[in-house]
Amino acid sequence: LVPAPVVTLPPVVLSVFPKHGAKVAWPTGSSFKVALKVKFDRPMQPAVLDYLLLNGKVTTGKLENFRCLNPLSCDEVVLEMEA
Repeated sequence: LVPAPVVTLPPVVLSVFPKHGAKVAWPTGSSFKVALKVKFDRPMQPAVLDYLLLNGKVTTGKLENFRCLNPLSCDEVVLEMEA
């Protein structure tokens, strides 16, 4: 084997809940909350929140926006929305 330089790979999304492309339904007119979660393979900088999209739109600065579940590692983010 020939030694090669170590290459750092970009972050990987380990899981998305609900599954990517899934259609979800919930009762309307209730105080039901829906959580969208994304889990990464490593800690992320909190600035990643500025680049997350929901239906092709940035959520930063809106009433409902993504947040880190653990602010120290930010390896999982969640978006909680009213139903």
